[in-house]
Amino acid sequence: MYTSDTEFVIVMDRNIIVHRSNLILASKLNLAQQEYREVAKADPDLDAIEFTLVHNYCIPMIVCSECTNGDMWTAEELAHIPETESDKLFEKVKKLNPHWFPDFNSNGNQTEEEKKTRVES
Repeated sequence: MYTSDTEFVIVMDRNIIVHRSNLILASKLNLAQQEYREVAKADPDLDAIEFTLVHNYCIPMIVCSECTNGDMWTAEELAHIPETESDKLFEKVKKLNPHWFPDFNSNGNQTEEEKKTRVES
């Protein structure tokens, strides 16, 4: 089923346009995550949960989003806004780019369906 290449959402009074991934955005995502891994290596105080949240969720949400009435948050800033607000953005980003967010079971392992999808991609 085809859906639009963009979605609109308001998060904390910011008008945000979310884009479907393309080769440019996928490359930006890979680069941003790689850069964040390098920064994280140099920060011994970085909490593992915060690293995972920023790396796996916030960076993808930032890469494919643009704010039309102000500045977009950094990934680190996004990790600290109220969850009820960040969830609005996450829902739109995951709708357009579900392949950016692996599904995990309660043990933290990828589900069999996710493994199958990754192999087929």
